[in-house]
Amino acid sequence: MSAVNANISNAVKDAPDEAALVADLLERIDTDVPEAQDDPLAAKVAQMSAANRGRTNDQEFKVGDMALLSTFRRRQAYIRRVDNRVAKSVVRYDGSYEVLPTFRLHTRT
Repeated sequence: MSAVNANISNAVKDAPDEAALVADLLERIDTDVPEAQDDPLAAKVAQMSAANRGRTNDQEFKVGDMALLSTFRRRQAYIRRVDNRVAKSVVRYDGSYEVLPTFRLHTRT
């Protein structure tokens, strides 16, 4: 018997039968599929927590506090009126204004 034939016969003897391979493959699929389905959900939760980490709750202003008003919409309107305008020199915030007490006549719906 040549060395090549000996190696082939040893490989055939050492190979597990196909039923065991199929059973092992199905078992791995059964465990890997639910894990793969959970990965996007875990990634979504991680992204949400990372994005929300830099955010703050809405600021609550008290009567008498000083506040600045954003001029974002005013700058946008200034740019839209004429084609070649640049809002570089327009101030970003207007104020400071004192917060006054409010009296709501209507509720928000």
